[in-house]
Amino acid sequence: MKQNENGRTMIEMLGVLAIIGVLSVMGIAGYNKAISKNYINQSISHITQMAQHTRIAFGSQRNYSGLGVGDEVANVMFTADLAPKDMLVLDSNGEFAKPYVFKNKFKGVVSMRSADKAIVGDQMAFIIHFDQLPKAACVDIAIADWGGTNGNGYVGLVINQAMPDDLLTSKCTVSPITQRNKATYCTGKGLMPVAAAVNACTDQKNNMIELKFY
Repeated sequence: MKQNENGRTMIEMLGVLAIIGVLSVMGIAGYNKAISKNYINQSISHITQMAQHTRIAFGSQRNYSGLGVGDEVANVMFTADLAPKDMLVLDSNGEFAKPYVFKNKFKGVVSMRSADKAIVGDQMAFIIHFDQLPKAACVDIAIADWGGTNGNGYVGLVINQAMPDDLLTSKCTVSPITQRNKATYCTGKGLMPVAAAVNACTDQKNNMIELKFY
């Protein structure tokens, strides 16, 4: 009798451990999903802030050539507060590493550049670059409402390809949904369809998005 009781107790313990194991896995998965969603929301917020701050900083300038080239751009981003400071890479002493490097929450490089041949005039637009984006982040950023009709300067975006200089022309259309690996979309077309973003953001861990503003 005593042995049977011990047997039942062992089975019950194994059952409890199995349940704890399942709940732990579910908890970790839920936690990771919540962290990822938070990172996506922060990335969208960062892009919005960068666009707003850059347009304000260059409001009295003739164009965006003052962004500079190479390491100059990151220096301008830092000194003119064009990008949130929490995106800056820190050195071993906890100080901002130099030359300045900005990264998104997914550890991908964040940069900016002036648009060399925007049809509205030379360097009259700027481009925000985000890379190393997981598929879910790439899709959510691509289908976000960037407000191209409310005067915030949003022109359009590209996924996994270089930003074309003629994005403001009639050529600015979403790539066919059957075309994988890349897409182009511009304001005036409405929000990017989810299916188009899913087909363009093909890499599970490393996608690139560039957004153009004037």
